[in-house]
Amino acid sequence: MAFCFRTKESAAAGFRRLAISQISRARRELAEGQDHGVAVHEARKCLKRVRALLRLVRPALSDERYRRENARFRDIGRMLSASRDRQVMRETVASLAGDSDVQHQKALQALAEVLSKDMEDGTDTVADQSVATAIAALDEAKKDLKGKSVQFRIKDPLPVGLKRSYKSGQRALAAAKERPNDDAMHDWRKTVQAHWRHALLLSEAWPAYLTVRANLAKELSDLLGLDHDLAVLIAFVEKGEGNAIGARRVELISALASARQQELRAKAFAKGELLFADGAKELAERVQRYRAISARRAQVEQETGEAAAPSDQNASSTSNRTLAKRLVVS
Repeated sequence: MAFCFRTKESAAAGFRRLAISQISRARRELAEGQDHGVAVHEARKCLKRVRALLRLVRPALSDERYRRENARFRDIGRMLSASRDRQVMRETVASLAGDSDVQHQKALQALAEVLSKDMEDGTDTVADQSVATAIAALDEAKKDLKGKSVQFRIKDPLPVGLKRSYKSGQRALAAAKERPNDDAMHDWRKTVQAHWRHALLLSEAWPAYLTVRANLAKELSDLLGLDHDLAVLIAFVEKGEGNAIGARRVELISALASARQQELRAKAFAKGELLFADGAKELAERVQRYRAISARRAQVEQETGEAAAPSDQNASSTSNRTLAKRLVVS
């Protein structure tokens, strides 16, 4: 089922449906997944979707309720984070080794052995108790939502939620450009991930336009994710267990990872300027108009019992593709 609000449902009903769906999927991954690493990764993605959903509907929730629900799903994710972090570090080491010289490859091989030893010692395995605790917490969250304990204070919080979240992304981009340290880049990444998922959540209003936004945000999120992975690796070799490989190897790996970060950040800022070029109010109002038009069209089709004629659909598809191309190259 697509991760988006339906044109003909209320924001409250859509929120409950989408949140329950993602909670159920996360639980299923943890309870039935054959590969712990994959199961944890997929479950954590579900939790991030729920948190993005909460952020979009935040104007309809009391501050206390938003903080409580956000903390609930954040904490479940943290229960599952340890093994995923080590797996990502191993993947980052392999990526750095792919196009480095012999000297750097030897340093990276020494670090890979440290990370492999963790796996052999069993420290990389998701603890059964952590998974069981996470599943119990998911069950409780689902029970709350099915009981309709989350009440909306306003009918349609989506435009306001989109505007606030998008504006946060613009501020985070400005802060990262002014001082591009690891913390600022990570803060920006979180707002980009939120906008990516918000574009998907609202995509039924105009799929071609909002899918372009979602795809660009996903590309940017991936770049910032790689940047964050490198930051975690640098911290591990400089201040963590990785410094056991020796000062010279630490220096080589840190320099290599830092150079890669600079390349990624240059690409990220270029994409970020495009993604956050619109005014927040302008974007929110535009999307709201698309939603209203989409709802009216759906109502007409329901009343007449007819969908758009094939020729109309083809024309619309051609127009959407043209718009998508313009947005990508602009």
